[in-house]
Amino acid sequence: MTHVVPLGLSCRVTWQVRRHFQTEVTHPFDWWISPLYGLARYLDALDPDLIFGAGALVEQVADGHVQSIVSREFGFSLFHDFPRVQVGAPMRVVSPAWRDHVGEARTRHERRLQRLRALDAPGNRILFVRHKPDPDGDVGRTRRDLEQLDRALVRGWPKAEVWLLLVNLPAHTAAASRVLTMTLPDTAGPDAEAWRGSDTEWSAALGEIGLFRAPERPDFVSPTPAEQG
Repeated sequence: MTHVVPLGLSCRVTWQVRRHFQTEVTHPFDWWISPLYGLARYLDALDPDLIFGAGALVEQVADGHVQSIVSREFGFSLFHDFPRVQVGAPMRVVSPAWRDHVGEARTRHERRLQRLRALDAPGNRILFVRHKPDPDGDVGRTRRDLEQLDRALVRGWPKAEVWLLLVNLPAHTAAASRVLTMTLPDTAGPDAEAWRGSDTEWSAALGEIGLFRAPERPDFVSPTPAEQG
């Protein structure tokens, strides 16, 4: 693979993809909680207005505090995109002034979308990685969402070779030669890093199916350094 792109569900897959494939390149869905149904639909549009336009973001409130900012249409939880404030140890909640930062979050997302679109070039082999079904999704809906996701990826990057790795998800056989499946116990990481999952389990599972990121070559279309956000 020349490029590896995490597609959620949560921060865990972003952490494990970057660690295993030794890449710091940022992509649009990094650090978001991205339900399958919204992900598949948004990949067909890739229009920032649908997420960051007027009225498109809503507050997710619990215990009287804003826990996250959520895309009304697609269900994405932009948990890390807006400043947080301390309201009592160890609780940090979204700042009441989060709307002042929508433009900044949108600009960052647009840069990442541009980087992702630029991967559509002959010679590129893009591995998209999806981890886990939606918590409230049954098997039938999950399979339908996976089919829609696969079609959106093929339509969106027609010049490149598109692969999809499904981690702890039902098998999807519409294009079996391009769709890989992987299962692992998926235990939590140590102590305060529980969200990361087990590095050992992920490395063992990825090693079993022999996935690696190819070294850069002049004919590969590569994103700019990750530090650009």
